[in-house]
Amino acid sequence: FHEQFRFMRWQLSSVICRLCFFSVILPYFGLQGESCRYPLAVMSALSGADLDMGQLVEIKSMGDGIGGGRGVFAKRDIRAGEVVFADIPLLATEESEPDSKELLHVQLARRVLQSEQRETLLQQLACLYPQSLSELTPEILEKARAKHGGTLAYLASIQAAPAMPADDVLLVLLKVCFSAFCGGIYVRKAMLNHACRPNCIAFQPGQRTSSDGRVLSAAASEVVATRSIAAGEEVTICYFVPAERSRPGRARLFEEQHLCALGPSGWPREMDSLVGDV
Repeated sequence: FHEQFRFMRWQLSSVICRLCFFSVILPYFGLQGESCRYPLAVMSALSGADLDMGQLVEIKSMGDGIGGGRGVFAKRDIRAGEVVFADIPLLATEESEPDSKELLHVQLARRVLQSEQRETLLQQLACLYPQSLSELTPEILEKARAKHGGTLAYLASIQAAPAMPADDVLLVLLKVCFSAFCGGIYVRKAMLNHACRPNCIAFQPGQRTSSDGRVLSAAASEVVATRSIAAGEEVTICYFVPAERSRPGRARLFEEQHLCALGPSGWPREMDSLVGDV
């Protein structure tokens, strides 16, 4: 019991620190506006607009661009601390065996490919970027084949019948790599662009608790505003956990996952000294 209480207290303290960081410390440095937004909206240009994003936000086009050039925008003013929307995972992450070396994105892609409901899952994943390999630049596609060649061969060998072509397996793998979160595959949450200074924080199911320790949402991931968001403003989250990372650390992690460079950041370089090279 004492161990559980200490963990809950640490978890609550961590969340409070992150909220303070984005809503108090960054505004103090004059850093409340958007910057370092992920330049490639992680969604398809042809799908996603029909997703029900709730009463507070909607998906809008942001012009031409790899990944569909889309973003999620506030339909009305949103207060700091307000739940923007909640999302239940299409496929939740399973706890791996202690000796398992299977990475998270490989686990999720494998479970899609081996599922008895594979065709239904593929239809539900259709709106995620990339919708087809032709959406990728030649450079990104070359990097993807080089990086995931071994994983692609493994997934192609263990998929359910009827076997999908290798390029279709690669497409599933890239959808997961570019859009999944540590808690699983969330289609609506995947519509959100990355920002190094986001205006929202995404909680995993069971992570957000009340002041008396009650879990506020055990089944859904909640996206909560860390500051006031004006109507028409883009709603963003940070893809990194933890979010407080140095400029080189953010760029390195982003390119590892998305195979493209992270956009410029407006953070002063003095901020890097607070977190080190992580």
